[in-house]
Amino acid sequence: MNEYGTIQETMTLLKLVHKGLHMNTLEQFYIQQHQYNNTLIPKQNGGEQNPLFEIAYDTQQKEQSTELEDE
Repeated sequence: MNEYGTIQETMTLLKLVHKGLHMNTLEQFYIQQHQYNNTLIPKQNGGEQNPLFEIAYDTQQKEQSTELEDE
């Protein structure tokens, strides 16, 4: 048993999904966002960086800092 439960509990298939070899764009966005914020588990690799996602992160951070300054 590990910290998350038994192998039977943690490895139960919740839902079979037939996806292609590549994750969809939204999944890639969220993974890269965690990588950008250094919140990935160290053993995880986010893969290649998408420059369009970088623009989205920078825009989000600028909006958040502007909101804090306005308060």
